[in-house]
Parts: sequence; structure tokens; C-alpha cells
Amino acid sequence: GKKRCDYEVFGSMLELYQQNLVDLLAKGDESKIKKKALNVRQEKNGAVSIENLIEEQCHNAEDLSTLMDRGNEQRTTASTAMNSESSRSHLVLIVRIKSTNRETK
Repeated sequence: GKKRCDYEVFGSMLELYQQNLVDLLAKGDESKIKKKALNVRQEKNGAVSIENLIEEQCHNAEDLSTLMDRGNEQRTTASTAMNSESSRSHLVLIVRIKSTNRETK
């Protein structure tokens, strides 16, 4: 049978470090760093979005895994008494799946 819906998958990664939001897909790449701050917004329908956050399309599981590896490499680390390479930040991985009904587009 014919597929009724098309799906697209997008990934973003950010860290919360010392009360600052940092786009991990832009960090370390001067061409991608936006001068605008990341702002958390709640839409009227309750959905939460982050303005100015880079979102990349992932065509398969390998793309998403590569995105996660790139973001993890950019995380802020600082030593603690327990771990010499402890992350001192909170990581947020956002995977957005967009479905489009081919019949009603």
C-alpha cells in the first residue's frame, strides 16, 4: 500500500551550564554561532521551543548518533574531587519528528 505520511527527524543539543543555555551544535564553530541568546518559549498550545537553537535534519540513526557525538564533544567539563573529567552541565537532547499527511498536506 501507499504511505499515508512522510516523516522528517530533526535533532538539537544544548547544555545548561551555570544558568546559561549553550547550543552544543554551534559551540566551537564560529560560522554557526549566532549572536542572539537562546530563549525558552512556551507556546499557547503548551509546546516548549528554544529560539535561535540550531536544528539539523537527521536522515537515519547514524546521522542522529553523529549529531549526539558532536554535541557531547562540546560539553563543558571541569574536574571534581570524584572525577577528573566530570561534566558540570546538564544536557538536553531534542529530537523532533515532523509528520506530514500526504493526503491532506
